[in-house]
Amino acid sequence: MLNAIILTLAATSWIQVQGGAWTPSPKIMVNVRENIQSYVTGESVAKKRPLEKWSNYTFQYLGRRDKTGKYLFINATCGKPSHDLSKVIRLVEDGGTCHFTLKYNSKTRTFSDLYFNFDA
Repeated sequence: MLNAIILTLAATSWIQVQGGAWTPSPKIMVNVRENIQSYVTGESVAKKRPLEKWSNYTFQYLGRRDKTGKYLFINATCGKPSHDLSKVIRLVEDGGTCHFTLKYNSKTRTFSDLYFNFDA
């Protein structure tokens, strides 16, 4: 089962950005993929910010560190961009919930700092 999920990660809209401070294991990425949608959906309902269809999102991720430890930075955007997303995080202004960012703490297995873009 884990191998099937790992292959799906590689073949779908999850793109690891080069140059991270650390590389998440396949097990960490499975946990992220299994839990991110329910977290983001719950927050969008609470904030009254309707999401796009989940399958429309492309996700970039990058291992980062700060004074509290390491975390995974996740950037979500609608659609399948035509340029290479493995080289740089593509942050967009405006665009509403078509664009959002959040962090994932692999030690505590929790998401935080969800930010939905504003509408133009």
